[in-house]
Amino acid sequence: MRWFMLISLLILTLGFGGYFGVQWWLYALHHVYTDDARVKGTLITISSEVAGRLVILAVEEGQRIKRVTFWPRFSRTNTRPRWRCTAQR
Repeated sequence: MRWFMLISLLILTLGFGGYFGVQWWLYALHHVYTDDARVKGTLITISSEVAGRLVILAVEEGQRIKRVTFWPRFSRTNTRPRWRCTAQR
């Protein structure tokens, strides 16, 4: 009688564990967790040749411009070209 109860309890436990384990596995196959998301890619640094804050940008988004006609305005503080700043250090 004691063996019958232990074997029944073992089969019942394995049955519940197997059922819920398969349910969790099927759910995990079709759902993406973003708590630990990682993206492969290449990082690049984008910087301007002139240090300073852009004050006026006289073009609209998507507007075609030519290099000669495009003159953005920067603030007067720290507007020297970057290569000169690094050469003086």
